[in-house]
Amino acid sequence: MSSFQGSDAPPSLEAANQAQIDDLVQRNRVLEHLNNKLNEKLSAEANRSKEAVQDFQKRWHEKELSLREECEDFLAYYRCVQLDTVSALESERMNVLNEQKALREEKLLRLQRDFRIAMFDAKERELEERVVELQEENERMVSERRELALALQKKVPLILAQLRTRDVEINNTNLERDLAEVGSSSVDSC
Repeated sequence: MSSFQGSDAPPSLEAANQAQIDDLVQRNRVLEHLNNKLNEKLSAEANRSKEAVQDFQKRWHEKELSLREECEDFLAYYRCVQLDTVSALESERMNVLNEQKALREEKLLRLQRDFRIAMFDAKERELEERVVELQEENERMVSERRELALALQKKVPLILAQLRTRDVEINNTNLERDLAEVGSSSVDSC
């Protein structure tokens, strides 16, 4: 400023220059003040931005932890549901196996019953055949007995005649013997 004062410039020019200098200095101060305010705002905004980023990161981390815990809870719940489903499936498999076992046992009992019935039927047929054989044998024997009885009935009169003839012969022989004894005793007595 003092370098302008020592020059030979006219006073109005000097005053105008001085006014311009003062105006520029004032503007410079205003701009520096504005620059400082902007720097402060920038610094404050940068700090606020850092804090916002940190806050966002902190919330993001918390949200991530929360989501992770929720996911783990969901996975645990899913595992429980899956285990319940597996348990129900195994229970149903056991029911199916028990039903199959009951059906096999029922089928076995039915087969045993059918076998006993078949054996009974076979034995019944065998016994019926034996009854038929015995009836045929009985009829044959009855027929033989009848034939024998008829033959004997036919022989009875002959045998009776023979017996009568023998009886007569025996009586005659006894009579002759008695007579012969009587005759020999009468000869002896004489």
